[in-house]
Amino acid sequence: MSELIIEGNALRRAEVNAQAESSIPVAIIGTGNVGGELLNILTDRQPGRLRLLALANSRQMLLDEQGLAFDGLDERLEAAGRPTCLDRLVYHLRHHAARGVIVDLTASPEVAARHAQWLRAGLEVVTANKWAVAAGEEAYQRLRAASEVSAYRHATTVGAGLPLLETIQRLRASGERILSVSGLFSGTLSYLTQALATGRPFSEALSEAQQQGLTEPDPRLDLSGLDVARKLIITARAAGHSIDPKQVAVESLYPETLADWPLADFLDRAGPELDAYWQAHPARKQQGVPRYVATVDGEGRAQVGIRCLPADHPFVAIGPTDNIFQIRTDSYDDTPIIIRGPGAGARVTATQVLADIQQFRVT
Repeated sequence: MSELIIEGNALRRAEVNAQAESSIPVAIIGTGNVGGELLNILTDRQPGRLRLLALANSRQMLLDEQGLAFDGLDERLEAAGRPTCLDRLVYHLRHHAARGVIVDLTASPEVAARHAQWLRAGLEVVTANKWAVAAGEEAYQRLRAASEVSAYRHATTVGAGLPLLETIQRLRASGERILSVSGLFSGTLSYLTQALATGRPFSEALSEAQQQGLTEPDPRLDLSGLDVARKLIITARAAGHSIDPKQVAVESLYPETLADWPLADFLDRAGPELDAYWQAHPARKQQGVPRYVATVDGEGRAQVGIRCLPADHPFVAIGPTDNIFQIRTDSYDDTPIIIRGPGAGARVTATQVLADIQQFRVT
C-alpha cells in the first residue's frame, strides 16, 4: 500500500512538473490602465498556459511559486501584498522558472532602466513602457545588445495594437529600404487638431478633450509633443536609424511661459494664453488642414509638429482619436503603405501585450 502512495505522489509531482515545464512563467509589473485591463482579460479568458508567479504595482506585490489564480487579483494585491521589491520579484521568478517573462506595464523610467539587466539574466521582456526603447543612444545600444540574449517585445510602445513596428521590421527583413515613416502618433493631438481645424478656440477644444479623458492629468505632457517624439524615436530605430532624443525637432503646442506654472494654475488660467498662442501660430495663415505630424526620413532626420495638409491627404479624413501611419519604401513609394486605427486604449494595448507574452517559447 505504501508503495502505491509513493507512486501516486510521484505521479502527481510529475504532472505538476510537466504542467510547469509547458507553461509560460510570468511576472506582471504595473496594474494601472493597461495592467488592470490585462488582469481583466486574464480573468475572462483564464489562459491555461500562463503561470502568473508575480504581480506588482508601485506599492505592493504578490508572489506565488505555483501560480496566482487570475480571479480577484486587484483585491488580493491590496489586501495581502507585501511591499514591492523588484529585486525580490526577479529572484522569485528565476528561482521558480529557469526562464520566464517580465511584463512591464508601468510608465516608469526607473523600471525601464532594468530591462537590459533582466534580458542579460535570461528573462524575456514584454513591455508597453516607452522609456527604454526611446532612451539615449548609448543606453539603447546596451538594450539592443541585451536583446540578443533574450527576446524583447515592445510592439505596443507605438500605436497600441496597430502593427507599425512589425511591418517596418518585416519590410527591412525582405530587403526593402525605408524612405520615410510619417503619421499621427497621438490620438489626443489628433482630436485637438481636428477641433482646431473647425475654428474652435484652443482652450475649448482642450477642455473637451480633458472631459473625455483623452489627456494626461497634466495636459502639458500631451501638448509638449515629447511623448510623440519618443514614439518617433522608437519608430526611427525600427527603421534602422541611429538617433538620439536630442536630434528630434519637437514643436510644443503651448508657450514656454506656461511650462513652470503649477498644474492648478495651468488648468484654471491658461485658456487665454493658449488661445492667443494658437491665434498667432503660422499654421493659421497657411492653406490646408492642421495636423500634428511626426516624420522620419530615409536619412534619419526626425521632426514633430504642426503641418498643414491638403484636404485629400490620408491624414485628414480619420476618426477623432485615430492613429495613422504612412510607410514609403522603394517598392511602396508612389502608393505608400497606410496603417490606421485606434492607436490608444487600454483594451487594445492589453490584448496585444497578451499576444506578445504568448510568443514565449517553452524549451
